Amino acid sequence: MATHANGKHSTGPVGSDDDLPDFDFGSKSDTSFSKSNHSDYKYDLDSLVAEKRKKDVNQEIHTKEAEIQAFIATGGVEKCPIIPATLPTAGNMQTLVDVARLQMLTAQKAEIKDDAPGEAIYDKHAAFKLLSSATLSLKSCGFTLHDGPFDRLLEEASASADQLQSILLDETIHVYFQSLSCKSEIAKWLFYVVALHENPTVVLAAFNSLWHILNLSDSTTQESKPLFHLFLKDIARVFINYGMNISAIRPSLLLCDIKEADLYEGLQPEGVEHHLQMEKTENLPFLCNLKYIFQVLTSVFTRSEYASAYNCVEKAALVILLFHAGMDSNLIGDAILVDIQTCIGVVLNTFQPAKWPLTVCELCCHLSKLSSNHANQLHIADMCAATARGTQLQKSISFTFLQLMYNELPEYLPDVMPKDLMDLLTQTSKLALTSSGYYKLYIAVQMMDRCIGSEKISTADKASLQQCIWLLRLGIGADIRERVTYLDPTRVKDLIVRVTSKWHLMCQAVNTTQPKMFNYMGSPVQSRESVAQCPEVVPSTDSG
Repeated sequence: MATHANGKHSTGPVGSDDDLPDFDFGSKSDTSFSKSNHSDYKYDLDSLVAEKRKKDVNQEIHTKEAEIQAFIATGGVEKCPIIPATLPTAGNMQTLVDVARLQMLTAQKAEIKDDAPGEAIYDKHAAFKLLSSATLSLKSCGFTLHDGPFDRLLEEASASADQLQSILLDETIHVYFQSLSCKSEIAKWLFYVVALHENPTVVLAAFNSLWHILNLSDSTTQESKPLFHLFLKDIARVFINYGMNISAIRPSLLLCDIKEADLYEGLQPEGVEHHLQMEKTENLPFLCNLKYIFQVLTSVFTRSEYASAYNCVEKAALVILLFHAGMDSNLIGDAILVDIQTCIGVVLNTFQPAKWPLTVCELCCHLSKLSSNHANQLHIADMCAATARGTQLQKSISFTFLQLMYNELPEYLPDVMPKDLMDLLTQTSKLALTSSGYYKLYIAVQMMDRCIGSEKISTADKASLQQCIWLLRLGIGADIRERVTYLDPTRVKDLIVRVTSKWHLMCQAVNTTQPKMFNYMGSPVQSRESVAQCPEVVPSTDSG
């Protein structure tokens, strides 16, 4: 029997399990591997390994940040090719993969922008150099003084700003106009007051007086003879006085025997005072004058006795002048565009029906040269008035712009049908869908929508329009692949869906001709003849 160190006796043999010392593993105080002992050591293995890993991670972050900053300084992803000139090695393979992924996730610059169209048509720094309210008088408009009591008062009032405002606001001209001797010169003077004066109150009063004269001629004139006549030269000088560049409308003016030297005749040095006022404003300060000018022209061409004083060439030149006047970027989104469209629609209705088809082709020829920008061309098409002739001109000019867009010699058509778009749609399907191609396609689809219009189509055009739907939706839209990083394909595809859906509804609105019953059974006459020629069938009576 062996005696242990703890005082216990073992009954078993020596070397058995009873001879092993008794250890209490549940007691933390007796265990040499407890965690409390590790707190006594400052540089143990676990803390050294954790500190080493933290330093490695921080060093890797600093290295990556330095690489990214150097990469940005050299131009970033835009100037870094996906496929390098040399073959990748094991060292830069991961960097090339990262660059390729970055380029796949980088958003591309959109070519289709929502910027407003328009150009700088009016140069405010060159405005009021031909005419100004300071030098405007009745004598400059051809007024001759007579013995009438009101003539001298009117002549003195035209030279004084205070008397002018008083005589216009009191509507004295309305009362004494019938007794005046130079009615045409006074009406011309009022037109220039509307166009040149800087006070909106005076401009409105002069416009009301001129409107009264136009209505007075309808009620008092027994013969169809206008009281005054606004020459195309006077109208063009007003717009040129606003700083308009006439290079785009010079060919149409030359057809009317109006030379550029005649338009710039009488250059006024007194216009410097207005010129200095223009430099202090950002927008065009003569928008109020423009608004009433368009309303005066609308009122003039609404009356047949005034419109008949212009020939076909002068009316066409005026239409081109109105389109050019409405292309200024400062007028986009302004209510004055409604006045311009109304004036254009009124002038278009004054053309004779026999000359209208040829006039449409001539207008398309001149209007297509106003701008080469696709967005501005679309704006020109949208400026056409919502009348029968305005819609016809919109279809023709849109078709002309489509042909010019694909570098074709334009064929001016007075009436555009859906079948005329078949060849253009075929060429559109071959268009390379690049960044510039998507922008071009976006404008082209809108031009096609203008060519079809929103009016009810005939039954004969239904099949052609359905073919256009198929070519546009399946022939072009099916090849467009949308991407998250490039929104131009999505915008083009969305536009195609909206336009083709509209055309599909137009096809459904067409009343198809109900088929006749005799188309399947033959005509009634033929049916009777066939019955008469058939032998009579006698039922057989068999006795058996």
